Amino acid sequence: MIGLDKVIGKVLGEAGEDAARITAAAAEKCCIIGNDTEEKISKLRSVIEAEIETESRSIIQRADSAAVTEKRNIILAAKGEALDDAFEAAKARICGLEREEYENFVISQIKAAVAANRIDAQAAGCTVTFCERDRALYAGEIQSRLREEISDISFVVSEECAHISGGVLLDFGQTDVDCSVEALISQERTRLEGRVCEVLFRTEK
Repeated sequence: MIGLDKVIGKVLGEAGEDAARITAAAAEKCCIIGNDTEEKISKLRSVIEAEIETESRSIIQRADSAAVTEKRNIILAAKGEALDDAFEAAKARICGLEREEYENFVISQIKAAVAANRIDAQAAGCTVTFCERDRALYAGEIQSRLREEISDISFVVSEECAHISGGVLLDFGQTDVDCSVEALISQERTRLEGRVCEVLFRTEK
């Protein structure tokens, strides 16, 4: 039995040594794997963080760009509104002229239209259509002055009223001419917008 015990002891001792070596090797391998994994995780984390940082920058840049665009659109809209208000004010100013000034303005517009359409005007005369306010206030006086100042043209005041704020609509038979304040402002706006913008926004750099 003593001999068997020695053999078993020797076997167990060798097995223990083998087990220790295996365990040590496994531990070393685990350590290597752990180190590799940690390195991979660290690299992956760096990549992710870089991607997040890049994406964050991209998001910030897009937000800044959107803010700049929105700001520019708001400013442009405000300038457009200011420009519209300026021309609306011009229209109101014309319609609010003193009686004699306003009559002179309307007559000057009619004379210019007659000069450009004299043949039609002489052949068919001219029907003048006022807005409701002007028909009541100015039609009679303007018709009388036209007959005196342009005696070769027949001027008739229309029974109907135009949906305009001021000025007149003219009918020469074959030709219609819009001499309303709205038409005048619209025609002049393209020519005057640049100058009006300089006046309105000249304080900007």
